[in-house]
Amino acid sequence: MARDVQTQDRISLESSWSRFQSDRELLISVVGHAYGLEPEQRIDDIRRDRRIHADRIMGFLDVGPEDVVVDFGSGVGFIAEWIAPRARRILCLDIGEHHLEYTRRHLANHPNVEFHLISYADLSCLQGTGVTKFFASAVFIHFNLWDIAVHLRRIYDVLDDGGCAYANIMNSDGLNLMAQPLFRTQLERYERIRSPTYLVTWNSAAAVTSVAESIGFSVEPVWSAPEGNTGLLFRRGRSEPAQG
Repeated sequence: MARDVQTQDRISLESSWSRFQSDRELLISVVGHAYGLEPEQRIDDIRRDRRIHADRIMGFLDVGPEDVVVDFGSGVGFIAEWIAPRARRILCLDIGEHHLEYTRRHLANHPNVEFHLISYADLSCLQGTGVTKFFASAVFIHFNLWDIAVHLRRIYDVLDDGGCAYANIMNSDGLNLMAQPLFRTQLERYERIRSPTYLVTWNSAAAVTSVAESIGFSVEPVWSAPEGNTGLLFRRGRSEPAQG
């Protein structure tokens, strides 16, 4: 029993985004080890790469100067910084207080950026803000289908009619998962730690689309990668959502 309690305590600690505090820890939590063990020494490289990603998201969402944009799971703000000059207002939401503090410092020269510390699926801070565009980069890849359904409902509620949201998922449709190196690596890690914390989760894009359409969205795949990483665009129509 003591071992089980210790295991649960460890899992609880790992699942707390606020466990990351130093700049190095915060950066690694967002970019992993793609930039080495000292990513704080490669800020310019990270910012340049994130600009490419931000440009792609802005293209999908067609961000313009009148848009109110939400960066959901904003991390350390390296995507938001490139979108802020293009939008009227950008709202950075994260569950990590230290991530938001880093973002606040990093984006201090952008007066149109707001910062909101949130809890799971709590988008109440967005009520009445006139959100027209919403994106979640590398967030939904960690969600199971229930998480995705819960968040899509919340997003639908806060988006203006005609607004749209972008998120990427790990799509299992049409894949031989056991032939995918990333899936095998994540499977081995799950077997070791017996926790999905910080692992990616594969879902069916068809199932996600079905859930989204029942809420009232139309869904369009906008890009995909061989391991299943797939970008989806969710448009909030002006009609009532389907019942069922």
